[in-house]
Amino acid sequence: MVKKVFVTLEKFKNLKQEIKILKTKERKDIADKLSEYRDSVDLVEDTAYTDLLQEQADLEEKITEIEGLLETASIIKESKAASKVRVGSTVVIRAVGSQKKTKIQIVGSVDADPEKNSISNESPLGTTLLGRKKDDIVELELPTGTIKYKIVDIL
Repeated sequence: MVKKVFVTLEKFKNLKQEIKILKTKERKDIADKLSEYRDSVDLVEDTAYTDLLQEQADLEEKITEIEGLLETASIIKESKAASKVRVGSTVVIRAVGSQKKTKIQIVGSVDADPEKNSISNESPLGTTLLGRKKDDIVELELPTGTIKYKIVDIL
């Protein structure tokens, strides 16, 4: 069974644009450089040629990776206030015993950016929050101990 990867519509469009550039412009640029070197007498000892071959292999690997991601992508629908936390939800939480609230958005791993308070649905906190309701208390096991969060709101 193929695992779905959650992505925002914006990220999906960016990946489609990136794959288009990689398959057209980037492939052509490397192919042109390689054809220049093919006229060289001793390609085996030419490190620039070897580097280009590696660059080509890296490009093809990146194309394959993005194609795989696009094939398994599930676009996150815009979140409306819901009764349960799901991918796409914005959740206000606070550590039990603290008054400081934190607003986080649950996104797919491709869009996760902890600095912008966007966490992956596959992260320990994301996994713990999924399916929970407002006012639920969740426990997160950390190497330093257990931390409890209260779900203050689901936006």
